[in-house]
Amino acid sequence: MPKKGDKVYKRKDGLWEARYVKEIDAFGKKKYGSVYARTCSEAKDKRQAAMDNILLIGASCGPRGITVERLCREWLSLNANRIKPSSLRRYESFFNKHIEAQIGGYTALSCTTIALHEFAVERLDSGLSPATVNGLLTFLHSCFKYGHRQYHLPMPDFVYFPKERVEMRVLSREEQLRLERYLVRDMDIYKFGVLLTLYTGLRVGELCALRWCDVERGSLHVRGTMQRLSKDGRSGSEIVIGTPKTKTSARTIPLPSFLGEYIEYFRRESRPDGFVLGTIGREVVEPRIMQYKFKKYLDDVGIEGATFHTLRHSFATRCVDRYNFEIKTLSEILGHSSIEMTLNKYVHSSMDLKKTNMERLCLLS
Repeated sequence: MPKKGDKVYKRKDGLWEARYVKEIDAFGKKKYGSVYARTCSEAKDKRQAAMDNILLIGASCGPRGITVERLCREWLSLNANRIKPSSLRRYESFFNKHIEAQIGGYTALSCTTIALHEFAVERLDSGLSPATVNGLLTFLHSCFKYGHRQYHLPMPDFVYFPKERVEMRVLSREEQLRLERYLVRDMDIYKFGVLLTLYTGLRVGELCALRWCDVERGSLHVRGTMQRLSKDGRSGSEIVIGTPKTKTSARTIPLPSFLGEYIEYFRRESRPDGFVLGTIGREVVEPRIMQYKFKKYLDDVGIEGATFHTLRHSFATRCVDRYNFEIKTLSEILGHSSIEMTLNKYVHSSMDLKKTNMERLCLLS
């Protein structure tokens, strides 16, 4: 029995008919051909042979002539409303900056595993990081997978590059104490944002998207994230507030009680329906503004080598090495999908903790 959508039918005269795409014109319109046989399996075999013949002999408007540019444009068009705006803009940037001019005019059939790997190595040599090149390959993989399903094009293998393991900076206890003393002195809304992040582990986009209606007595709700993205098909950029990074990133975080005093003070100074970081002069504070502010604070207290994301890693590490958080609880507060991610990426054992644990050792005898 043929599968639904298999385009194999038993005719009234008893023969089996198998349809296939024999040509696609310049506008993407498909033209079908048919083969006939006495059995369903024989019809499928004949159809496969016909499709293989098209790939070997096909015309420029058929599958043999489909270019990488066409595959990418079709995939982007079909998925424009299915993926997050940030991902869409990133893929469009990959296409515009790296694919269109380099391999966009190549036929998909000519892009073998070796050819695609050479292209990736060239991008790596041009200065792109392994993570960026892997992202580029992931996008191409999706486009070729679409071409394989839609046009029966061969599916090349994609060779990815090993990820660089970078040890994330974590504030030492002395550095964190120095920073906290600086933040609570002459505190303003920006310093409050840094302190809130240091004790909740928020991402900078989540912090900037936080509204006062998301902050209740004793807890806050992460419902969105703020990013500055390039405009769709236009020059320039714009602020976009979208859904959280992942499904588990939408979460409720209990707040430590000492933050309550600051929260109520700044709530009174702000619009009830406004952003937590919003002020009378600046309704929206975007992530890069907070990053600039944080860099100034670090310079003022003499802390080097840290970024805003360091606050998130420092929060996770302090929760474990000082406050003995249960890992499952910490993972949910951070919005991770698994405790493995929390342990592998966000919990960094300090030298003090290592020394404390090693001092517990003693001779068995």
